[in-house]
Amino acid sequence: MAQLSDLVTHRVMHAPVSPQVRVGFGAAALAGVLSLLTPGVVRAQDADKAFDQCDDGVRAADAGRWEEAEFRWQKSIAIDRAVACGYNNLAILYERDGDYEDADEYYRKALERATGAARTDVLDNYSRFQDARISEIVEGVPESEFGVFEDSERRRSRTLAVTISVPEAEGRELADFERILVGPFIVTTPDAPVSVGPRAVAYFRRRIVQRSFFQAVDRPGGINSNMADPLQDAAMWRGIAEQSGADLIFTGRIGLETTSASRLVSERIRAPNGEITEVSRFRNIVTFNVTLHFVLLRGDDGSMIQEGDLEGSKEFAAADDIPADDMYVEALEDLLPQLLDAVTPRRVEQARVLIF
Repeated sequence: MAQLSDLVTHRVMHAPVSPQVRVGFGAAALAGVLSLLTPGVVRAQDADKAFDQCDDGVRAADAGRWEEAEFRWQKSIAIDRAVACGYNNLAILYERDGDYEDADEYYRKALERATGAARTDVLDNYSRFQDARISEIVEGVPESEFGVFEDSERRRSRTLAVTISVPEAEGRELADFERILVGPFIVTTPDAPVSVGPRAVAYFRRRIVQRSFFQAVDRPGGINSNMADPLQDAAMWRGIAEQSGADLIFTGRIGLETTSASRLVSERIRAPNGEITEVSRFRNIVTFNVTLHFVLLRGDDGSMIQEGDLEGSKEFAAADDIPADDMYVEALEDLLPQLLDAVTPRRVEQARVLIF
């Protein structure tokens, strides 16, 4: 990993003006000579400033301040669009955030501008990105060029290795979706002691956003379909997606069954004299069983991506007098790992290289 103290300084050498120029040509001629030199000097100065912004951005990213880093790299591009480091580093940030189209665009722009060792770094990043996205190698870049620059000392003086999270093979089908609408659900047990559908919507929306890269969108109202199975009504779901702005819909059928029973349990009781006695007695138990048949639908056409069946169950002591709503949430929590594994892209960590 690069040490941020080992920075490359980009110096600009200014050509000295000879005494003959100053004396022989006069002020007007000198101004003309300087006007010819100015574009190159300004260009070099802009490049220096652009690299300085990349440097500041890498420092911010290394400290975990990625929003500040994004601002610095955007500023680097605004100062000098010919400098590659801002494009490469923004591509890594966009890939990290799941903005894969922007990441691809900025990797390509970095390749158009990078030279020498910097090009090798960008090629290495882009190769890893494309492997993760199962896309084709950029046109005009031979596959044989994808490799790691061998001069490790030079790499350490101008790069910083970072680790980002990307979708693994089994999660790529869902990786391009950004905005998820959770619900509404079809409730199969209308007489349940809690509001099964709305409570599930609120709970799953919060948990999915916490545990994934999806952004949750909202849409008031329920399901209005004339079809025997509303989950098959692609036109209705397409309309719901248009109203909410969702590109992915998570819905299905959900039900809650509660049962009560008495169970013989054993407990150890300590007597006042310190003696421990094991006693058995009957305890009243309440069990909450949740069944969920879920479907994932595309927002653009309402077609089904996948479906599955999940179950969650939780037992409670009736004497604890826990509110029914809380017991329902605990049962939802029991099936949450299965749900997240099914509806969110699985991710793995991969290395990338920031340039400054």
